[in-house]
Amino acid sequence: MANGRLVGLSAAGVAVLAAGVVVGTQLVPEPATVASSVETSSSRTTTTTTTYSPDPNAFWLADRTPAASTSVDDRYDKSPWTSGTANLRGNTRYKAWSATGAWCGTAQLEFMLDGQFGRLNAQVGIAANSEVTKPLDFFLVVDGNRVAEYQTVGKAPQPVDVSIAGARTLTIGVEPPEGDSTRCPGPERIAVWAEARLVPAR
Repeated sequence: MANGRLVGLSAAGVAVLAAGVVVGTQLVPEPATVASSVETSSSRTTTTTTTYSPDPNAFWLADRTPAASTSVDDRYDKSPWTSGTANLRGNTRYKAWSATGAWCGTAQLEFMLDGQFGRLNAQVGIAANSEVTKPLDFFLVVDGNRVAEYQTVGKAPQPVDVSIAGARTLTIGVEPPEGDSTRCPGPERIAVWAEARLVPAR
């Protein structure tokens, strides 16, 4: 009897059934390859993705507890640094150290390494949600010596790949470029050290 009912469908019923199959096929989502979030507005759609890979063998600087932190300015008691998610030019980075208020002066974050690592890989840039997009200078200090500088970095992330072989201490930092006229305090300018990965020494 079930076969009889199928045979007895009208032409309109067959058309509806076929349309349902097509629509159902279109609604099946494709497997996600990266974590993403979508923000919509009346005029545009912006997709943000992450490049973070949960490598179980990775040593992320964002997971380590700092040994010391400087304030952006003598008038501020709280550290300007926070660990967590940051957005660089539309890409969400889940492992990042961010310095808020980096227009005021030098901000540094120190870590103890005890000579365990050989290289530091990272990306630096100004967060996409910064109210001010003027460039900043990023730098790296190893055992008290400034070993690398990345000057006038804006929203376009810049790669960092530096030897830290034998380093006992590692300090990441950010400061306004020489001659920067931005007043302090002022609109937020957020500096990001994104996905800083410590590569074990061999």
